[in-house]
Amino acid sequence: MEFNSKKWQSYEQGIYNENYRKKMVFDLVYNHLDTRMNNQNKIDIKEIKKLLGFPIRIDTLTHYGKFYFVYEVEEKNEYNIDPNGGMNLELHFDQDSILTYWKINEFWFKP
Repeated sequence: MEFNSKKWQSYEQGIYNENYRKKMVFDLVYNHLDTRMNNQNKIDIKEIKKLLGFPIRIDTLTHYGKFYFVYEVEEKNEYNIDPNGGMNLELHFDQDSILTYWKINEFWFKP
């Protein structure tokens, strides 16, 4: 599914009902978040917030002056209403607030 900023930013539709985020995440990272070194159009934190809205978490790498945003992509509920896993998108920034790389984490746990 092609990335759509409005559908991504709608948390309820993005995570639960239609699960738009999971359907769009690969188009987002491969076609909208170019982090190659030779890319002349660097993406900064303001553009990310405009494109994706605010993250669910901001973490820092304290010794390096770098930080990353975490966006929830999917909440997994296999057996009941309690979540037992999920998928997150991490966007890592340098000290100048330029996107340097992204990472998708899928995880499972026992409720």
